[in-house]
Amino acid sequence: MKSSSKIIIFLIIFLGFVSVSDLFLRSGHPITFDGHIHMTTMNQFAQALKDGEFPVTWSNNFANFGLPLPLFAHQLPAYLGAFLILFGFSTETAFILLIAFSTILSSLLFYNFFRKFANKTLSFTATVFSIFFPYRSLNIFTRGALPEIISSIFIPILFLGVWNIHQKNYLKAAILLFFGTFFIALTHPMMILVFLIPLSIYFFAFMNKKNWVRQFAILSSSMALGTISASYYLIPLFLEMKYFFQGSIDSGISLDKFLSIKQLYDPSWFYTLSHPGPRGNYIKLGTFEFIITIISFVAVLILKIKNSKKQNKIKGLKKLSVWLAMCLFSIILMLPISSFLYSLPILNQIQYPWRFLNILQFLIPGLFVMLALTIPKLQNKKLLLTLVILIIWFRIPQFYGKNYISQPESDYEFNQANLHSINMNPVWTGNSEEYPTKTEQAKMIEGDGTLELIETKNASRIYKIIANTEVRMIDYTFYFPGWNIYVNDGSTTYPVTIEYQDLNYRGLMTYKLDPGEYIVTTKYEATKTRKLGLIVSIVGMSTALLYLSYLWKINKNK
Repeated sequence: MKSSSKIIIFLIIFLGFVSVSDLFLRSGHPITFDGHIHMTTMNQFAQALKDGEFPVTWSNNFANFGLPLPLFAHQLPAYLGAFLILFGFSTETAFILLIAFSTILSSLLFYNFFRKFANKTLSFTATVFSIFFPYRSLNIFTRGALPEIISSIFIPILFLGVWNIHQKNYLKAAILLFFGTFFIALTHPMMILVFLIPLSIYFFAFMNKKNWVRQFAILSSSMALGTISASYYLIPLFLEMKYFFQGSIDSGISLDKFLSIKQLYDPSWFYTLSHPGPRGNYIKLGTFEFIITIISFVAVLILKIKNSKKQNKIKGLKKLSVWLAMCLFSIILMLPISSFLYSLPILNQIQYPWRFLNILQFLIPGLFVMLALTIPKLQNKKLLLTLVILIIWFRIPQFYGKNYISQPESDYEFNQANLHSINMNPVWTGNSEEYPTKTEQAKMIEGDGTLELIETKNASRIYKIIANTEVRMIDYTFYFPGWNIYVNDGSTTYPVTIEYQDLNYRGLMTYKLDPGEYIVTTKYEATKTRKLGLIVSIVGMSTALLYLSYLWKINKNK
């Protein structure tokens, strides 16, 4: 690697760290909308892994009496954070490290993609735009949106996959598209939709017409196998959501969740709006980014007019037009004019149209690259250096957190509230905060006898129970499909019926035992739906291995 390349790599790493440095310079973490939720999830996963459970399926200390948090939790962020916690880092430190790592790695990958088209200076300038993209600041310091931050790593991986298809590097393309899709599905499933729309435009615009069948087959099969391989998470996520209050809520998107035209260009940054904790949640595109889009739009119109009057095509015009189309389409999908599209059963899963800003942090810097390639005067090094300085000057002061707090680990190890809101409670339970705080795992609530706790783990426990009369037991755990109670009376082991609809113990597991001495085992086991998801994942991964092996052999023979 040349010294100039090393310097640029160092600068990207340095600027990436600068953009998150406020997290390291101050103790604790800033109050954000979702940061504490992701930190708690990471800690809950760490507790389960410490008990030897893998994959993690239950969180016993979440929402007072436990919930299947791993059923809907973002898998990759939760596992990565959990491993860091088990390695010895505090929950807050693990959270901050993941943000920093994701920001820096995604920036390096952005630069790597831009270098496929442009020189080092232009690619570096575009990367600086992406590092200090306003939505990044919002995700880090206001929303605490760790899954979206991590998902940005896989944007350039998918685009590099398509670029390799266009270059007929099919093996490399398949690997990038498979793993890119797989990890996005486990990081933030909604982002698959957000990324797929502009990715499809990019693919079809530069697809080789002679080999389009093969190229489309590589794209679709690689991404399909990546999605299928994540089925252990995706199938239960969609099929078992019916058990939660969220499953019965109308998923329509209201107009107030779209951006106004003003939010596309408004340079304002807010310290506070209506919420006393996080910084102002003012979602915007950015002034620099809006100007780049407008200039590109005007440039395409002018150049197309000139191009129609000449026999020679203007170099780079097609690439500029395609990148402009990807940007404009993503922007339009954030505006109220596109609200009718969100009535579609798949698109409405995005929840917030402004999530397309997550892909625009890559697309608009890419658009700037294509604009400069089409208009060579924009590649002037002094001009690019001036742009870098302006971006750093105006954006660094806005990358900071508000109301930093330091919380003890115990705050993440047990929560009486369901931090995801009561909509993510099973329909047969009440608000977990309205129940007494859990201080014991089990109790004899009717009859006479003794209870001895032999072993307790995150998703299982073993009791020794001596019932002098008929007794009624309670396990202070919210019931969810998958919980089973097995009783061993000394000669046989058999399941007992779980009751969970008693209004006095709403949603909690109770069961009855006749007089006698028992070893009772309570287990959270895989349902048919979760077993199906796991089987489909194994089939998907096995098929992907055979598929990649086949492409490798073809590539080797060539």
